[in-house]
Amino acid sequence: MGMLASIFCARILDPEGFGALNMVRTTVLMFGVFAGTGLGIVAVKFVAEYRDADLKKTAQHISFLLTVSILASFFVTVLCLLISKFVAINILGEINLERPLQIGSLMLLFSSLSGVQIGILSGFERYYSVALLTILDAIIGFIAIAFGAKFWGLEGAIAGSVIALFITTPFKIYILSGVCKNLGIALNFQISIKGIRELVIFIFPAIAVGLCAQPFDWLARIILTNSDNGYIQLGLFSMAVTWSQIVIFVPGQIAAPTQAILPNLVGNGEWRKVSNVIKHAGLIIIGTSLVVTIALWIFSSNITKLYGEQYSSASSTITLLCFSSVFCAASMITKNYLFAKNKVWVVVNSHLLMGVILCGLGYALKGYGADGLAIAYLLGWASLFVFQAVFTRQELRKKLVI
Repeated sequence: MGMLASIFCARILDPEGFGALNMVRTTVLMFGVFAGTGLGIVAVKFVAEYRDADLKKTAQHISFLLTVSILASFFVTVLCLLISKFVAINILGEINLERPLQIGSLMLLFSSLSGVQIGILSGFERYYSVALLTILDAIIGFIAIAFGAKFWGLEGAIAGSVIALFITTPFKIYILSGVCKNLGIALNFQISIKGIRELVIFIFPAIAVGLCAQPFDWLARIILTNSDNGYIQLGLFSMAVTWSQIVIFVPGQIAAPTQAILPNLVGNGEWRKVSNVIKHAGLIIIGTSLVVTIALWIFSSNITKLYGEQYSSASSTITLLCFSSVFCAASMITKNYLFAKNKVWVVVNSHLLMGVILCGLGYALKGYGADGLAIAYLLGWASLFVFQAVFTRQELRKKLVI
């Protein structure tokens, strides 16, 4: 659905307008780090780890995370609204993006809460419910974004994203409330540090992961927009990113359950099972992502024709980003293990390494436009995966020896 929406929007908005849409969304995502969009992975870990051992503690964690996500979303949304004009003029270099930024900031009201809700359901391994909600998000999102882009252009496409989140949030609340009720969990929307010290300690590193990832991603795009025909090149890059996401689609479905499985196995000390999950899931993830990447590489020139003649030069960008997504997919399983082991700072450092490489190479290669940034992503993701894989292997060797 995301792919179809991107084709629809790209043909309506042209490369420059499509690049502006991507820049606005990336800017909003960057603010989303402070709104608690990274709390979803925290919810998965703690619900999965304590759901069997201590249901009362699980209820405290859920209540705390929901409360924090609501409060953080509200304050960051207000901040984003207040500084949107400054960001549009002085950072993005386009005063015309002020209103789209203001509209996009409203996504922050719902995105953090939505991530936490899905994280809680995943922690309880309610994958049927997660699947239904994901399908609902995809269908409504496509309709709202495509309809908005068709009739109101850039602002309409962004408003469509906001409307889709607004519509789907009540469904998530309803399903989550039902799951909690069935388990006898009473939600209490109050902030209390008592009994959840470890959760608070884990939140800050989780936010740090976002701070070491999203701002670098945003800055790399800013660098590209400051090159020749910057927003046009960003439009070509954005189109290629959409197709590279297909590479991690199946791996993402394979890795998602391990967010709950690995913390549960780690909590029970079943290290041989942990090793088997990582090994087998990792092999399947790398294999499937490589197969899809090769297929997209072969048909890359045909893919660009779906978007129109203006995108014909982006076939090489698609190929480069697809190969970078292989490393991104592989890192899903190592990241999930490191989160399960509370080695969040290892994830932070790996993203920091990637960010430095991404922005450094992005600046050095900005003369090559979309292809230059794609090369930077390829080497950045490769470095991140190697960093996490080496640490994961060392950790598992110690546990298996013991």
